[in-house]
Amino acid sequence: MGGGGGREVILAGHQPEYLPYLGYFQKVARADHFMIVDHVQYARRDFQNRNYIRNRTGKILLTVPVLNKGHHDLPFNEILINRQEPWARKNWRSLYFAYKDAPYWSRYGPELEAIYQRSWERLADLNITLIRLFMDWLGLTVPVTLSSQHGIRGSKTDMLVEMCRMVGADTYLSGQGARDYVEPDVLARAGIRHFFCRFIHPEYSQRFTPFIPNLSVVDLLFNNGDHAREILDQAVILSTLES
Repeated sequence: MGGGGGREVILAGHQPEYLPYLGYFQKVARADHFMIVDHVQYARRDFQNRNYIRNRTGKILLTVPVLNKGHHDLPFNEILINRQEPWARKNWRSLYFAYKDAPYWSRYGPELEAIYQRSWERLADLNITLIRLFMDWLGLTVPVTLSSQHGIRGSKTDMLVEMCRMVGADTYLSGQGARDYVEPDVLARAGIRHFFCRFIHPEYSQRFTPFIPNLSVVDLLFNNGDHAREILDQAVILSTLES
């Protein structure tokens, strides 16, 4: 438990994905502090610049083109968007035609459209703005900071230890994808408890059938606005303590 016999302080962290799926925010909801890890190397062919939404025909992939040719070793927060491509107009049109008849389009659509009308240079700035917006819509008030703001320099498990120390956390929550690099013994020696979590996706009302999981959180919001947080809270995360 937390130092001095108090309540444990749980930290979760993740790279700033584009239009993240529900599991991203379920981890935020389980934490006392969320750190957006924007200083690490950009990952190609991941969800950092793309994600899925749903229209009548099924799921479609929205992508933000980036200028990463020859710069694969750049940190995430230095990745530039390819502004020569009309990606914002294309992505917004896809969102509009997919959800304009959804129950909560009129509530969320205008604010989201305003983001797509802005001129974005860096992918991280776009993604972080969207993540904070979705947190607000979901009623998530967890404090959020950026790893770059803390001057985090470590890698892998050492990075997690440094992140926890920066925010006074004694427990770290990892997703299943972190099993490839997290060393629980290193965390334990640093006095940090650690959990691996496995997100079990809830089923909710969509405009079309059959239900498709693992879409961007916008699908939940546009279809179930008033109940989105309730659905998120009902989702199950199975956790395994690694000591």
